[in-house]
Amino acid sequence: MEYTNYKIHHLKGYIQSLYLVEYPDKLLLLDGGSRGDVKRIENFITETLNRKISDLKLIVVTHLHPDHAGAAPHLRKKHNIPIAGHPELDYWYNGFWGIIQHFIDTLLAWYVATKSRNNYKRMWYQRSLKPDFELCDGQHLPEFYDWEVICTPGHTTHDISIYNRKDKIIYIGDLAIKLGGKFNLPFPVALPDVMEKSLEKVMNLEIDKILFAHGGVVDEDYIEVFTAVKSNLKNYPPKKLNKMKWFTNLNGVIKKHKK
Repeated sequence: MEYTNYKIHHLKGYIQSLYLVEYPDKLLLLDGGSRGDVKRIENFITETLNRKISDLKLIVVTHLHPDHAGAAPHLRKKHNIPIAGHPELDYWYNGFWGIIQHFIDTLLAWYVATKSRNNYKRMWYQRSLKPDFELCDGQHLPEFYDWEVICTPGHTTHDISIYNRKDKIIYIGDLAIKLGGKFNLPFPVALPDVMEKSLEKVMNLEIDKILFAHGGVVDEDYIEVFTAVKSNLKNYPPKKLNKMKWFTNLNGVIKKHKK
């Protein structure tokens, strides 16, 4: 995808899609990927783009799940690349139950990878990132002022989306997924009422292209896309997932948010 002053490269990640925004003088990674994506990202920059790793100036982490935050700390440690995320990012796995939740989420991510018949790669990652930049609603990304932060919690308490207002592009992280040609909610939705407000929030934007972490690039009518996703909240969680609700009840951050 090529625009006036940048290109967006869509990479197939270990579990999810990766989006690297290329400018003449710098690079932006729109999400932190899985730990298994570190080498993939490095190789794409140095071999495919023929750029230096030091050109990667910022990694945005939309939320702290393994497939969105796993590669970021390793890239920062190896190459001194700063990480940006929501101010509440590191609260997600805080405390004893946060440790348990982190362990379960990492196992689930690995299970998804094996079900997708991906080769085994290490999934474990630190549960606290200590972002170099904190991103609040409406704020522009450091060094990338054409990209704006849209807070879209629901899947977790701290999800963000990244929006280019001029070119009407939005990267939504796990606000929604596309699976089997259908648009749906992610699993889990920790806060259904909050998720509904987040979906309504993005429906009030002007969007020509949606970048899904799970589902690729979509240029269908965004109102119809998010309306379809929102309709699934009426019967959430589905019966087949109802017994798994306890996964989201381990996290003390969610309990405090509901009060």
